[in-house]
Amino acid sequence: MAMGHEIIGLMSQRVYKHSAFILIPAALIALFFVEWRFSVGILIGGLIGIGNFKGLVWSAKATLGAAGATVQLVLLSILKFFMVIAVLLILMLLGMINVFGLLIGFMMVLFIVVIEGLRASKEEAST
Repeated sequence: MAMGHEIIGLMSQRVYKHSAFILIPAALIALFFVEWRFSVGILIGGLIGIGNFKGLVWSAKATLGAAGATVQLVLLSILKFFMVIAVLLILMLLGMINVFGLLIGFMMVLFIVVIEGLRASKEEAST
């Protein structure tokens, strides 16, 4: 069990570091080529991706640690989903974000999670 927590912790730290390393420069570069809403969308999409990943990490650790946490995990996931939708709708209605920027930011984090997952899997298989 401890090994699973250790791998998850190491992978999550790398995801957070690489996400910041990619999202912030991407948003700054986008400022020179497109409207500011696109850059804000990249950052918010990235934050949503990181938040979702944090939720997955928490769920994985809870699943590895205790069997009775499933109802609580489902309820918190549903609550989180509706909160994210509400915030996104408000930001879109206020015209503060660009949907394509949001998707790009989210996809950047998703790509990082996949790459780090493959790396962690390869490292675990080699030990």
